[in-house]
Amino acid sequence: MIKFDPASARKLISTLSSDDLFREQFTVDPIGALEQAGLMPSGKDGEAIRANSSCLMVTQLASKADIRMAAQEIDRMLTSGSSQTVPALDAGLARGLHLRAA
Repeated sequence: MIKFDPASARKLISTLSSDDLFREQFTVDPIGALEQAGLMPSGKDGEAIRANSSCLMVTQLASKADIRMAAQEIDRMLTSGSSQTVPALDAGLARGLHLRAA
């Protein structure tokens, strides 16, 4: 189970919904972007993210407006520690995945 602390989750969501340079870096190197911004979880959560870095690959990040609109749901996913709930931050997936209330 990977879990972000609430303050880091909110900062990540805020940064992804507002900072173009961070968004660009996150798309190219998500782990590097998290580390540089001081948002990489510590301990086992950080290790799990690094070990499963392929799960963080982003082809096209959702728009800043879409991330802002889904901020509460993304926050819940990032802080719940559920290994089965992963926020899809990719935009335009062929499968049509959407963030939605459970």
